[in-house]
Amino acid sequence: MDRFCDYHQEKGYHTNNCHQLRKQLEAALESGKLNHLIKDVRQRGRGNQRGDGPQQAKIINMIGVRSLKDKKRKAQGYTWMEEPLAIKARLKETQTDLVGCAREATKPLGKIELEVCFGSEGLCRRTTMKFTVIRSPSPYNVILGRTDLKALRVIPSTIHSMIKFPTLRGISTLVTRSIIISKCQRLEKKQVIEEEKESGTKAINVTGEVIINLAFLDQLIIIAGGLPSTCKDQLKLLLKDNMDVFAWEPANMTKVPRNIIEHHLNVNTSVEPEQQKRRVLAPKKSKSVTRDVEEWVKAGIVRPVRYLTWIDNPVLVKKCDGDWSMYIDFKNLNSACPKDFYPLLNIDCKVGSVMGFKYKCFLDAYKGYHQIQMSKEDTEKTTFYTDQGTYYYTKMSFRLKNARATYQCFVDSTFQSQIGRNLKAYIHDCTVEDSSKHSSTSVLYLIT
Repeated sequence: MDRFCDYHQEKGYHTNNCHQLRKQLEAALESGKLNHLIKDVRQRGRGNQRGDGPQQAKIINMIGVRSLKDKKRKAQGYTWMEEPLAIKARLKETQTDLVGCAREATKPLGKIELEVCFGSEGLCRRTTMKFTVIRSPSPYNVILGRTDLKALRVIPSTIHSMIKFPTLRGISTLVTRSIIISKCQRLEKKQVIEEEKESGTKAINVTGEVIINLAFLDQLIIIAGGLPSTCKDQLKLLLKDNMDVFAWEPANMTKVPRNIIEHHLNVNTSVEPEQQKRRVLAPKKSKSVTRDVEEWVKAGIVRPVRYLTWIDNPVLVKKCDGDWSMYIDFKNLNSACPKDFYPLLNIDCKVGSVMGFKYKCFLDAYKGYHQIQMSKEDTEKTTFYTDQGTYYYTKMSFRLKNARATYQCFVDSTFQSQIGRNLKAYIHDCTVEDSSKHSSTSVLYLIT
């Protein structure tokens, strides 16, 4: 992946091995176009006129251009070894930890704002970026976020290990060099080993599993080991005092009263009802549909129906664990419904708003859409096929048009006293924020 010709902008060979470039350099050298780069040209010319000895070999001197800032540093006596010390002095403290996929927390060294140059030789872009500095083994030196990539108008390609972005003089292409990455990994690994030897064995934060509901012993609550002991105790007490808030099984999902909210389709009366032609499912998919429908019937989410006006087909999507997830193709029904323009919170603003808080709690409503009831006149319009018969939704399906707007309106009205103070809600995802020095359990008590 590190073989790349800068002259032809092609992969597969190095620039030094490019035959066409070598021929053009030799021709330009013979014609005298590169005399300003040839060492001792005048001495060679005088020697030929006098007939003194053999002609000296032609040598091309490569010219390295340094910026004015580098020249000033050199004049002041700074070297590249002093740059890490200067960067460390400019770090700003941050309270936000980085949590990985395995729930391991990494404490950042701080934040810093640096001027970054992408590209070289005219095809470059300069911009100022904010970085979070961490000490962690990684094959990457810098990870750019979506905001920075959008500002530079970058188009990345993971397959080709390169990025392209526009500049004032054209399109610039940056290609990874696996040799440089390998060197960085070796140096970083060596530095980590040396630091571990100096500081000794580091303590490992082990996650703990806690049983909250004795009726469901298989459903365990995972608590990170990095939390203080007082915070762990408060969190366990909070969960046990509010066991009824959680849906331990589909039957626990209580429906929201109709006088508070219900979902209306508002189907255009001028549109004729459409019945999709039934699609035959494979045996494995049919078995998955039957299992889901049986659970939904027990929970009161769907009911069987025989005489219908609209009918749609189920669509199954394979999940990561190999199981199937069932959705209903409401394409025809949704096209006959007007759009609800209830405003939804910008997800990027929600993520950015949690920065700066010492404690954050993320809550996800369990099948929250299925807790809002459908209007009685619209239930039969949500009918779908199964091998055991036809069923319709008594509660809102998230595949219906305007379902997100309806749920957002319900959440905003429910938490209107907390939203904006210590809670952010994006449909069924809620974020609890607390800037106190103790824990966020006091805020959770207020919300529950």
